[in-house]
Amino acid sequence: MADNELLIKINADAKNAVKAFDDMREQTEDLESVLKKTALASGAGFAALTAEVGFAVHAFAEAQASSNALTQALQTQGIFTEKLAETYKGYAKEVEHATGIDDDAIVKSQAVAQSFLGQTQISKELTQAIADLSVGMGIDLDSAATLIGKTIGTQTNAFARYGLQIDDTATKNERLAKTLQFVQGRFQGQADAANEGLGGIQGLKS
Repeated sequence: MADNELLIKINADAKNAVKAFDDMREQTEDLESVLKKTALASGAGFAALTAEVGFAVHAFAEAQASSNALTQALQTQGIFTEKLAETYKGYAKEVEHATGIDDDAIVKSQAVAQSFLGQTQISKELTQAIADLSVGMGIDLDSAATLIGKTIGTQTNAFARYGLQIDDTATKNERLAKTLQFVQGRFQGQADAANEGLGGIQGLKS
């Protein structure tokens, strides 16, 4: 082979080798980029999954706590049955659907009210009244349940300064009727109204 031909071949081989190395480097860089993106995506996915699991566990704990509180309240008053507890929870679900208010929070407020009501059972109307009073007065559900429960189940008229008059000799059923009428007259529909428009989406979750 002539010297010139040998030199040409060596140069060609060298160029091919450089190109091969360049191609390999580009492929390596591309692979590295893909691996980095995959790692980031996997990390984000794992973080999202972890957050979702944490939320689910927290929600379950809240539901369990509310259910336990209701059971305890009903047992304390001597009226607990599984059927009655499920009826209360059904009322809470219906109010949640209409208002977007979390049903576990509503169940907890039912337990608060029951602690004042003795063996008088809570109706759907009374459950709704608790939600309406809460939204209308800008107070939490437990506080609303306490105001209503005290007015019905004790001699304390928590709404006296707002104009509700109840005779001291009134029976519990009479106090319940007057209290419910008063709250409905002042605040009926407040919780539903707060859930209208964009907030109405909350009510669909149940």
